[in-house]
Amino acid sequence: MTPRSDPRILRRGPGSARMRLLDLGIVPWIRSQSVHHAVAACFDDASPDTVVLVRPDRPYLCVGHHGLGPQPSLTAVRRLGLPVVRRRLGGGTVLITPEQTFYVLVVHRRRLPLPDPAALRWCLGPAVGAYARLGVAAAAGPGTDVTGSGRKLCGSGSATVGAASVFGGNVLGAFDPDLFVEALRLPSGAARRLMAAELRAQMGSVEQATGAVPGAAAVTAALRDAVEEGCATRLVPGELTAAEEAALPGVERWLRGSPSRPAAGSPGCWKVRAGCGLVRVVLTRPRRAALLLTVRAGAVAAVTAELPRDRGLAAAVEAALGGRPLELPPEAAGGIAAEDRAALTAALGAARRLLL
Repeated sequence: MTPRSDPRILRRGPGSARMRLLDLGIVPWIRSQSVHHAVAACFDDASPDTVVLVRPDRPYLCVGHHGLGPQPSLTAVRRLGLPVVRRRLGGGTVLITPEQTFYVLVVHRRRLPLPDPAALRWCLGPAVGAYARLGVAAAAGPGTDVTGSGRKLCGSGSATVGAASVFGGNVLGAFDPDLFVEALRLPSGAARRLMAAELRAQMGSVEQATGAVPGAAAVTAALRDAVEEGCATRLVPGELTAAEEAALPGVERWLRGSPSRPAAGSPGCWKVRAGCGLVRVVLTRPRRAALLLTVRAGAVAAVTAELPRDRGLAAAVEAALGGRPLELPPEAAGGIAAEDRAALTAALGAARRLLL
């Protein structure tokens, strides 16, 4: 009997639980984004529900629809030779490399009602199952992450595009936090060091968990089996239609366009995984000082000054906020100037919205 919490895709009529499989292997980097965008753009009532499995041939940065978190540094990406594209799926900037294999589900939105929480968890099932097949214990959550041993193993994004619900997840064979941070626009060396440290502490991969980077074929096989099991479907190998092929050039022109501007209130709040990230707040009394709040498990874990001269202030703020949820306690507010109380309250509010 199908659990009530499962999305409507699992309640289709007999014989319809089949999905077209586009197993593309290693492709030119932009094609790893453009294929599922083209499938979604051409999707209609007669289109088959589709799974895309793909891996890029080189690293690149991809900026999500919401433009959240730190943005690419144009100077750095030119120096590093990293292309930058945008996507319709939500989230922020991510580093994509040949050690990552993507699965993208393109399903009629009547059968997959995103962003319904049960539907999102159903979409995470293939990542959980693939990691298990690769020797890594994983679970769906918190939020839309897949995690294992306290680390984020899979980020995800979703969108409704015309008649289609689109969900993208991945299996990280390996992850390079240093390359990612080097490519981002961050306000200070302190912010860069803290972001790198949090990525090392909070992000996982098959390599991090097992000591070895899995081969592309092994990851693809694990994902194929996990999609069939987790999505209760049978995969039928297929190809792009003529219309989908014809849509690719226009899609790729759009992908290369300018990413969305960051959402209001988010430039100083950078998410690493659910409940964890960095928050930057600028105080003005007794002088201008930029502080970086490290958030773990939804609470302030540490406060760091961007400049050495402000370490005393950072220690005082950490004493007031350390170990607490993302709120300014009344007993701490009394000794803080009104302007700084407003700045801290706004920063903590933005952090609650983005991180929790």
